[in-house]
Amino acid sequence: MQGGVETHCEQLYSRISSMPCQVTVIARAPYVSYNSLCYRGVNLLAVECPRSKYLEAIVHTCKAVIKAKSLKTDILHIHAIGPSLLAPIARLLGMKVVLTHHGQNYRHKKWGFWGRLCLRLCEFVGVTASDEIIAISDHIAADVATRFNKRATVIPNGVEIPDRAGEAGVLERFGLEKGKYILAVGRLVPDKGFHDLVDAFNALDLKGWKLVIAGRADHEDSYSSRLKKTSALNNNILFIGFLKGEPLHELYSNAGIFVLPSYYEGHSIVLMEALSYGLPCVASDIRSNKIEGIRNVYFYRSGDVNDLAVKIAECAEYPVSDAETALQLSSISIKYNWDRIAEDTFKVYQRVEGIKPQACGNANGSTEAFAIKISVTGLRGFPNIQGGIETHCEQLYTRLADKGCSVSVFVRKPYTGLESTVHKGVMLKPLACSTNKYLETISHTFKSVIKAKTAKSDILHIHAIGPSFFAPLAKALGMKVVVTTHGPDYMRAKWSEPAKLFLKLCEKVGMTYADEVIAIAENIADDLQRRYRRRATVIPNGVEIPAHAESADAVSEFGLEKGKYVLAVGRLVPEKGFHDLIDAFNKSSLDYWKLVIVGGADHEDAYSKGLKDKVLVNSKVVLTGFLKGQPLHELYSHAGLFVIPSYYEGLPIVLLEALSYGLPCIASDIPANKNVNIHPSHFFKVGNIDDLSLKIARFSSEPLSENARKAQIEILAHEYDWDLIADNTLKVYQTMLERRGVDGGCSA
Repeated sequence: MQGGVETHCEQLYSRISSMPCQVTVIARAPYVSYNSLCYRGVNLLAVECPRSKYLEAIVHTCKAVIKAKSLKTDILHIHAIGPSLLAPIARLLGMKVVLTHHGQNYRHKKWGFWGRLCLRLCEFVGVTASDEIIAISDHIAADVATRFNKRATVIPNGVEIPDRAGEAGVLERFGLEKGKYILAVGRLVPDKGFHDLVDAFNALDLKGWKLVIAGRADHEDSYSSRLKKTSALNNNILFIGFLKGEPLHELYSNAGIFVLPSYYEGHSIVLMEALSYGLPCVASDIRSNKIEGIRNVYFYRSGDVNDLAVKIAECAEYPVSDAETALQLSSISIKYNWDRIAEDTFKVYQRVEGIKPQACGNANGSTEAFAIKISVTGLRGFPNIQGGIETHCEQLYTRLADKGCSVSVFVRKPYTGLESTVHKGVMLKPLACSTNKYLETISHTFKSVIKAKTAKSDILHIHAIGPSFFAPLAKALGMKVVVTTHGPDYMRAKWSEPAKLFLKLCEKVGMTYADEVIAIAENIADDLQRRYRRRATVIPNGVEIPAHAESADAVSEFGLEKGKYVLAVGRLVPEKGFHDLIDAFNKSSLDYWKLVIVGGADHEDAYSKGLKDKVLVNSKVVLTGFLKGQPLHELYSHAGLFVIPSYYEGLPIVLLEALSYGLPCIASDIPANKNVNIHPSHFFKVGNIDDLSLKIARFSSEPLSENARKAQIEILAHEYDWDLIADNTLKVYQTMLERRGVDGGCSA
């Protein structure tokens, strides 16, 4: 059937039917040709309803609820907010209810005032009455959390990577040439924006190209009729109706460009399908189209016909490379895998029924967690906030959320600018706090503890020693407390003596009152054992092994040459030692090389200003400011040498990242850097500019061999795997909660 919900359900339930459960899907009789049928293990039943856009959903759902009760159903799974008005009736009849929220249907332009009002009521009733809510995107889950104070499990739509079809009958039937037509797929309704696409195509002069729109209106109206009449004036615009199966497969396989001009989407399956065929895509810049992990998409301002025309022209002129396409396909096949989506949905059913999973571990020995409620504080925010703790927390908690934990992270609003949102299943809750470097941690952590209690959290996980001052308050409010110490922060040069004394007090309080302590490095754990006789579980920072970036736009932007620059990454604070690095680089006198420092200052001060003044008079030193994503990826990929000249670190993620790119690295000989497995000859005496200068000169002319690079990456993949780190953190939670008698899921 035409439609995202229909595609979602077909892919989902044909997989769930192979799991230990019986699945019956109740369809609308006017749209199908059967009364009952078994399809890929799923029982299909059709019930009558009027084919009316105002009545069919409510009449059908009412009959479906009664039918489900007669089948002695355990769980009624309702898809979309319209039918969820009947959720309370299903609950009264003794069924558990799961609602999948596919999007705010009342935003669709086809609805009038009363229709929108009714759909808002349906949403309120469904979200309030359901036992569990699934959202198909982070932004829908965030909206549910903000407006209804309910947690939704994020389980996205998926996609299968198809084999490309050849040119069979469809191209010939419609007079199309392979690679010379623009494809769009969807219902002919105003919110799909096909009128903008028609206008943009008419404004272009694409010689030999055609525009093909595959879809129809469920209910023929003035919009769909007007759209077809407008298009009839241009022979190169084809409305071919609803297609499925092999004909649609052939159209996707041979298109030149795919366009999604929607004003509103939930989590667009057609965009995912187009990307699965390796097509370059143009899409409106609505937030639901900006799907995590997708590439090869040209975004234009929604509703701006001129911008849409420009992006189509760019896409036609600059086709994506085979390497970019391969990377795209690899990314979406992992993240948007229907088998995984089915497994995650089945876990929701188990949770609703109070059933523990039959198998807790995977091949790596990891465990699943259910209903552990974790609140997190001590970081400024994620995603894409510069800092090791922020990177650590993003990688850790997105994985724990994926394992079934309910995770709320309290971030600092001045750094994020966010309202409440969901990122990869993690609830991000911004709290206002002071922007003074001495007061912001105190004000933010106090609010975090109160909010965590309000959220009925089982565990408050505090990162860094400063916020651990509030561990006793969290304990008094009935929560278990885990403190991860990322190192003795009072050693940082930025702090005054009174601030250092206070941080030492914070550390002592945290070590005394925390139920469990985690240290990110052996030397930190040994220090805690010596000074507080407190055993800490060592769980290090981790790293993901990246693919090498072929593109080098950032390298060109900063006037660099591949392999001819020294890279350093971090905040512009004294303990990072960038002043030493600049002096040492100047002293090494490398011909044609430049020094690139990526990072900014959280609080602009005399040090960061002095550093920038120092760079202004040296054309061979580049300060890029804070970078993230693709630009930073490119700079790592094409650097010739990486240097970390720090006076103080916990376990530096930037060093792990540089090693994961196969870069030769030079590091100061502080204990934190020596935790990382690099050759002793690559360390220099901290603060010794002459020693650092010699090392830069030596290793800039001694690139790593291919075998050494591979060995370096293999060690990292084994010792600093984020999935293993998440599993080990989960074991800490489970062990702690089992001592209290709280069911934290399967034992490790």
